[in-house]
Amino acid sequence: MTVMTFAIGGFSAWMPDYIFLDRRAEFPPSQNLLGNIDLTFGGITAAAGLLATLFGGWAGDKLRERFPSSYFLVSGMGMLLCVPATIAVIYVRFPMAWLMIFIAVFFLFFNTGPSNTALANVTPPTVRASAFALNIFIIHLLGDATSPPLIGVVRDRWNMNVALWGVAVLMIVAGALWFWGAKYLPADTDAIEGAGGAGRLRIHLIPNRNPIPILCCFGFAERIKSRNRIRRKAQASKAECAISDLFKWTSKARAWANALAASSACPRRVRYSLSSCHDSARYHSVLSKVCNSTTAFLSAR
Repeated sequence: MTVMTFAIGGFSAWMPDYIFLDRRAEFPPSQNLLGNIDLTFGGITAAAGLLATLFGGWAGDKLRERFPSSYFLVSGMGMLLCVPATIAVIYVRFPMAWLMIFIAVFFLFFNTGPSNTALANVTPPTVRASAFALNIFIIHLLGDATSPPLIGVVRDRWNMNVALWGVAVLMIVAGALWFWGAKYLPADTDAIEGAGGAGRLRIHLIPNRNPIPILCCFGFAERIKSRNRIRRKAQASKAECAISDLFKWTSKARAWANALAASSACPRRVRYSLSSCHDSARYHSVLSKVCNSTTAFLSAR
């Protein structure tokens, strides 16, 4: 991603100036040649960047059904396909060179969706915002903030063609790093996404890897388990209160029924039905067992 930002920053700063000063003989005479070049290059960058971001994300999601590391594979392939188009800009004459610039910018932006998705997938939710902030800071510090002066130094020392060749070499290195990281992406993704049970995360211990992300995963899992424990205690307390209220009202109902059965004004059939019911002591015993069993079950979950 840093190389992509480096190339885009260098292209945006120097490509219109390079076309106007070094390649102006390939254009028909015009009083506003630099303005036309700026407009055309800006339109190509906007259109190619938008299309590449959409198609890159779609390709990464589609290929993930077959390749778990598709996000890195798509990013690496896009970076490598950008290399021949960047070199072709040097040797293809305008207006055909505009097509080469479009292809180069398109494949530069092709990794935007997959690479950001991979970054989100391999960072715990508790530090995801910090991870994105650090990533953005690094890619701009070492990318488009550094590339314009560096490419300018190379151009002053040699020429713009040498600078474009240097950017192409960096793209090859970036593509190789994407492919190298692809073998670690599935395990790193499973360490974050592979949740099992009540907030527990399946941690895949990878030899010779940084243990900090794994410790973050354990801390996140413990926080979830603690939160679930508090919620279950609250549920058990509510259930105990509800059963206690039921116990109280049943006792009152039994007392009222006994008083009614003992009354001489109660009809004989009703008195017989009330007296045939179980006594209140048995009801108290059953409700106590239900209350204790329910509370113990909810607390143990």
